[in-house]
Amino acid sequence: MMKSIQLSAPFSGGATLIPNTFFDIFMPDANGEFVKVYLYLMRYFQSGCLNLSVLKIADTLHLTDGDVERALKYWASKGLLAISSDPSGNITNICLSGTGQDRLQNMGPVSPIPAPGGEKTGADDKPSSPVPGAREAGEDLLGSSRGQELVMVIEQYLGHPLSSMDVEKISYFHNQLGFSFELIDYLADYCATRGKTDMKYLERVAQNWAGSGITTVSQAREEAQMHEASTHAVMTELGLSGRSPAPVEMESIRRWLYDYGFSLDMVRDACRRTIKKIQKPDFAYVDGILSRWKAEGISTPEQALEDDRQHSQKMDEQKKQKRERGGGKNKVQRGPSNRFNNFPQRSYDFKELEKQLVNKSRQDPGQGSGGD
Repeated sequence: MMKSIQLSAPFSGGATLIPNTFFDIFMPDANGEFVKVYLYLMRYFQSGCLNLSVLKIADTLHLTDGDVERALKYWASKGLLAISSDPSGNITNICLSGTGQDRLQNMGPVSPIPAPGGEKTGADDKPSSPVPGAREAGEDLLGSSRGQELVMVIEQYLGHPLSSMDVEKISYFHNQLGFSFELIDYLADYCATRGKTDMKYLERVAQNWAGSGITTVSQAREEAQMHEASTHAVMTELGLSGRSPAPVEMESIRRWLYDYGFSLDMVRDACRRTIKKIQKPDFAYVDGILSRWKAEGISTPEQALEDDRQHSQKMDEQKKQKRERGGGKNKVQRGPSNRFNNFPQRSYDFKELEKQLVNKSRQDPGQGSGGD
């Protein structure tokens, strides 16, 4: 039998006070990174230091700025803090409310964390594969407090209220794709930080993740990092590594990799062909190559090389046929290129003209003698 662990500390002061309600009510369902951010805020506030930034929190906790902002919005939805932002959306003020009593009043009676030996609540970051029968397809997302909180957080990310159709899409992510609430939270944040706030885009990304076997936030984050690496590779191939892609260029790269379904090697091949053909980076030209490949079912480098071989063979055959057609006809001798050739040409007998000129001179000896 596993023995209980006794906790002790050699100090009595210099501690950070955390309300018990945080441990009993809010911590069990929260992501570990969210807990880190909240504890850091409490520690920082109670130290008397009131000047803070998202960048400082991210650097201290080894998180990204997006991770910190997601955590702050999550705790704001729980009622543990309030966030103020400037017109540009930058967080300017964080007000800690301590226990979130206003949310607790609406949650009804709750139980504290089970004593040692009790069953532990699982974290949302565990893989949540869509097991048949694990969730009823008609489960109402708004029927649970966690579902309601998720909807509130997503509305903050997207910047607009969710329609009933939007809520059904979120239920689809949860019930059919098997996404945990935490993964759906990250999905909304991932899309919003890239300027995509429509539910159709979220659905397309969610389906791509599900097709790739992504079931946790850590897996989704790795996928996002791979996408950033792919973007850098494409920009480098086009000779544009010195700058970030414009939104329309980023959309093109996403379309090639996700909508068209090409591998990074195929996209890079199309970029190299573009530079070789027109000696300049042109996203429209790259898109033309990939669109043709997609229409013709070309999806591997080997298939692209075979397509090149067949195209070259076809062009050689056309040239050969053209030469054969030209060689079987008698060539017409053309006169000098003169616009007057279109009129009937006169023929002259120059010897006869010279004889007439001599006879005329004999008949009139006075002309041409010079005279005295």
